[in-house]
Amino acid sequence: MIRVLIERWIREGMEHQVHLALRDLRRKVLDTPGYVSAETMRDADDPHHYAVLATWQSREDWEKWARSETREAARKALEPLLLRPELVTVYEPA
Repeated sequence: MIRVLIERWIREGMEHQVHLALRDLRRKVLDTPGYVSAETMRDADDPHHYAVLATWQSREDWEKWARSETREAARKALEPLLLRPELVTVYEPA
């Protein structure tokens, strides 16, 4: 199993739109092969910094989803709502 940390810095006033977009994306990923779970969190010290911590069965499963048309369309839709591009970090067991 791997964990994927996706960090996003949200523009002022765009929180609701981002919440809706992430909720829609979560619905789409639920039946994706290899997807296990995900949790969305907000930085306690920076209310514009959000993180999604997702668990996948394998890196290959994640990469297939990351390259999918669905994921790419969601990333592009979120772009104008962000202060900077999302940051994705893949973690594997040590």
